[in-house]
Amino acid sequence: MTVRNDPPQELRISADEFRTQIPPELLDNQRTKGKAPVSQGFAYRLWHLLKWASNDPMRMNNLGARWTSPNEFALDKSRYAEVIKSQPNTINFKLRSCKFNQSQPRTSTYTFWKCEGFTAQSTENDLIAIDNKRDSSEASPQFTDEALHIPLLETVRIYPPIPENNNRFKNEAIFLWEEIVPNHCIWAYSLTQFIEAATMKFCASYSKSSSGETFTYDAQQTQFSQYLKNYNLDLHDTARKMLTYVLTHKNTYCITIPEFCTFFARFGPDDSVLEKIHQLLCCSKAYNDWFKPVEQTFDLHKPITGCYSNTFANCFIIKRSQGITFHVYNQPFFQGPVGFLFDESDKNFNTWHAVFEMMSCQQIQYQANPADMDISVFNYQNIV
Repeated sequence: MTVRNDPPQELRISADEFRTQIPPELLDNQRTKGKAPVSQGFAYRLWHLLKWASNDPMRMNNLGARWTSPNEFALDKSRYAEVIKSQPNTINFKLRSCKFNQSQPRTSTYTFWKCEGFTAQSTENDLIAIDNKRDSSEASPQFTDEALHIPLLETVRIYPPIPENNNRFKNEAIFLWEEIVPNHCIWAYSLTQFIEAATMKFCASYSKSSSGETFTYDAQQTQFSQYLKNYNLDLHDTARKMLTYVLTHKNTYCITIPEFCTFFARFGPDDSVLEKIHQLLCCSKAYNDWFKPVEQTFDLHKPITGCYSNTFANCFIIKRSQGITFHVYNQPFFQGPVGFLFDESDKNFNTWHAVFEMMSCQQIQYQANPADMDISVFNYQNIV
């Protein structure tokens, strides 16, 4: 068994290159009709990959998964998802569905997990039994701590209104809420403490997803990493201001899980939250501060005005002075730089600026003093 110290990530090779070293039968993602074969079960595949990588530091490091004791394993969800060609939030969902429990606090990019029946000596029947838990959970996703929270989220819906997607979205939002809020089964939490904890969580997710990132110069600073670098801004301070600005909550002193779930619909998944908020606020500044972080409230004195919808949680409404209304939706499961927004015709957009180019809007040209860019470019209001 290995020690708990995180291996140095600079020793990793690319996920695509590493995949070529893994036996093909452990990576079989071929879709089949009906019930998936045993070899495609989440627990079954994870266990066999852990076994294949065990006692080989290079394999364990590149896989992003390793045993830490006979009944506990460490998982770098982002790396493991990249290797098996999945998404980190999908890994989150499957861990919860299979009744895996986080056994200790994360260290760096690794989280630690245990599950009854999932050990280094598990039999095939043990693994099948665990995957069968996932099957029943996906059919009826109200389980464990989620059973207490799901009823509170009855009015939170995402577009398009597909029941399976809505259930999956709510379970992933609950999972993230429980990662941020220290005590399970809490449905409301101190707003100040939540902002601090969420800032830490989303900055950690952003730093992992953007490590080693390069970018082409963009005069509008739409890439968050470019904006931070060019103006020498502190990631945590900037993220705290952004989160404070865009979060909607009825109570001055606390945030509830339905309010967080709605926020997650607008800007999720967690790896993309800061990038998506930044892009939206940059676009708002470029087009005469069109966006306000409120629901169904418009400034009709402006040629373009927009806000959150009070119907679908992932919907943004944009109104033009000519009486034309646009609905734009975030994809809360979407990770990556391309196509995270879509409209009612299912047309995808790579950025918020692309949405406004489609609407043939005239961009406002502006210049900002680098000394005050962290405030002026976003026009943050009433932020302390």
